[in-house]
Amino acid sequence: MNSTSENKSQKNSAVSSLTRRNAAAVREIQLTEYQPIVYAIPKEQREMEQQLLMDAAAFQPILYRQIETLATREELVDQLTQFENRQNRYLTLTVEGLQETSEKLLEAVRRTVSQDGKAREAFISGCSSELEQSRQRIEHTIAGMRRKILWLMVGTSLGAVVLSVLACAVFWKLAA
Repeated sequence: MNSTSENKSQKNSAVSSLTRRNAAAVREIQLTEYQPIVYAIPKEQREMEQQLLMDAAAFQPILYRQIETLATREELVDQLTQFENRQNRYLTLTVEGLQETSEKLLEAVRRTVSQDGKAREAFISGCSSELEQSRQRIEHTIAGMRRKILWLMVGTSLGAVVLSVLACAVFWKLAA
């Protein structure tokens, strides 16, 4: 594959050679006097042909300068390759950045889940200990109430016995 400067120098020499040949041909045509050989060409047609050739010869250098600025196939392939390489580097950097960010987010989620698990464990442990304390207070209260109820039953039974004895004594005194 030729380098860009070799391509341009070859193109420049071909363009300038063609331009020189066209200019020489136009000069030769202009300097040659009209000499009919076999067929006579009307003057108007001859002038139109000459004007057409002069316009073409004048336009060719402009056209070649415009074409010269266009990129060659090799230059386009090089530019496309460079563009693809830049795109691949950008894509690689983007993927690496997204991967790094997602790993950080994943780690943050893991820490949050771990902290949430610890917080739930502490909450459940606190609730369990409060429930245990409440259960113990209720059992203590129930045990106290049982003693009171037992003392009330004993007191009521003793009171009933005493009242029965008193009632029997009163009825016995009344009957005697």
